[in-house]
Amino acid sequence: MKLRKTPRKLLINKHPKRNISGFSLNEVLIALAAGTLVIGAGALALRSTQTLIKSSGEKTNQRQNTVNGVRLMRSEIERSLHALVNGPPPDPELAYTDLSQYNSAIQECQAIANGLSGTPGDLSPEQKANFAPLFGLKMADVSGNPILYGLGVGSTNSTFAIKRCGTPLGLDGRYDNDEEPFVATVVDGISMMPCLTYDEDKKCIDENRPFPDKDISEISAFQVLQYLTEGPNNEYRYAVNDNTTPTRQYLEPAFRFETDNSRKLIRVISPMNCDDSTEVCVENTQISVAGSSGASTKQDLLLTAYARADKRLMTPDGGTSPLGSEWFRDVNSKNVRFLVDGSGSMSACMAWSFNEKGSLELGDTSRIFHTPQGDPLYRGNSYESSRAICNETRMERLQRELSELIQQLPNDTRISLEVFSTPGYYNNRQWQKSKDGLVTLGDGDNRDSALEFVSSLDEAAGNTWGGTNPWQGLNRSFSDTEADTLYFLSDGLPTTALSIPGEDASYSNQYRPAATYYANLNNARQTKPLQVNATSVMLGSEWMENLAKNTSGNYIQSQ
Repeated sequence: MKLRKTPRKLLINKHPKRNISGFSLNEVLIALAAGTLVIGAGALALRSTQTLIKSSGEKTNQRQNTVNGVRLMRSEIERSLHALVNGPPPDPELAYTDLSQYNSAIQECQAIANGLSGTPGDLSPEQKANFAPLFGLKMADVSGNPILYGLGVGSTNSTFAIKRCGTPLGLDGRYDNDEEPFVATVVDGISMMPCLTYDEDKKCIDENRPFPDKDISEISAFQVLQYLTEGPNNEYRYAVNDNTTPTRQYLEPAFRFETDNSRKLIRVISPMNCDDSTEVCVENTQISVAGSSGASTKQDLLLTAYARADKRLMTPDGGTSPLGSEWFRDVNSKNVRFLVDGSGSMSACMAWSFNEKGSLELGDTSRIFHTPQGDPLYRGNSYESSRAICNETRMERLQRELSELIQQLPNDTRISLEVFSTPGYYNNRQWQKSKDGLVTLGDGDNRDSALEFVSSLDEAAGNTWGGTNPWQGLNRSFSDTEADTLYFLSDGLPTTALSIPGEDASYSNQYRPAATYYANLNNARQTKPLQVNATSVMLGSEWMENLAKNTSGNYIQSQ
């Protein structure tokens, strides 16, 4: 039998794999809305999404339902501590990210999907097929089981749906742990994979599919899900290997995702490897959208989200919206300085890992953490050494957000990087390349060098980083006649006073005179005034807020 040699491209929407652009205004509101009414409204809509999709034949309505579902899913990923996926992680210390340890939670979701109460110990393959788990999300503010996302049957016999199972969200954006978990459709219409190999008569000869001994017309989406849930070792055939789930075969759901080594990333990727010698290439997960005429069209499901990060939706058009994250918002300047806190308090943990009994999980190695009052490790000391597993410290959050931003900035962006602490301590230093002025990111190895500088901020123990002294860095920033924008981040009040004419800025006056002092320096600049965007982490800072306001910048208080 002679095979066609020229590959045909099907369902193609080409885009670079790492092409991530900024949010639109609405998307920013959604992505930043953890704990607000925006997510609350999405949670309320979640209960009715399935009904809306099934009762509507209008293409525009289903598209809007899909957009809302993707936004809700992305928002939950971004407010989570980490992802849970099937399969052992690359680092044994990340064993807590293996979804298989939550078999009871999976069974509970499968029982709910079948309208059963409790957690039956033995479910039939048909019952399991109503919720085939994809990944889970460990939430800091959800008691008990994690939030799970899985596959179920779509609104037609030949499509699939992504379903959410877990604690409901209230209208205030908080998880309501007193309510029973429920299962609801988030995204409907995931297509079946097409035939990948044809003979010269254009007849499908692909036998690598579920139920190869059955006629295609006899195979439904439900039967395919049943086939998937009968995978080896209870892995549901969505086990992660080398950070990706398996390529999908003929008739299987055209859905595949990848994660990263730290289990923070969930990215929807091509259902197959298009470099393989097949005749058909499915480059994006496809959603079948029904129209009022009964015909259907396809739209791509594009999603990239990081746990504990405000990331951008992956788009194929390379939009030019401002870049940003929760701590560095709306970065659109071509001449920008970054002045960030490197003091020891940045080694405080933002997200501890707890076991099912509510105790801190322990790893094999010890770390030194800053321990503010109220921290699980607090014993009256500023720092404690512990084997407790911290999913992310303040410094690690800073490093991740700043590194991801640096990778996204255009080549012609000129930047300066500086970290401040007590003079003479480890984290009171400047990026060597920008000591004498702004540096163009796209020149030579500047971008890689900047990333190495950011990566080095936590190489020493946290108790060697120093105190909070931003004054030298601020003085250099306002003396820089090239820069027009400053991103200034700190997680505490300064530990030293600023000597200025008239009245020193000190703890006694909450450093308020410093805002007026630098605003006056800004007004006296011979070049364009410096816009200061200030972020205070884990506290409110009146003087930083006033500094941003008096320089036409934005102020963010992050908890």
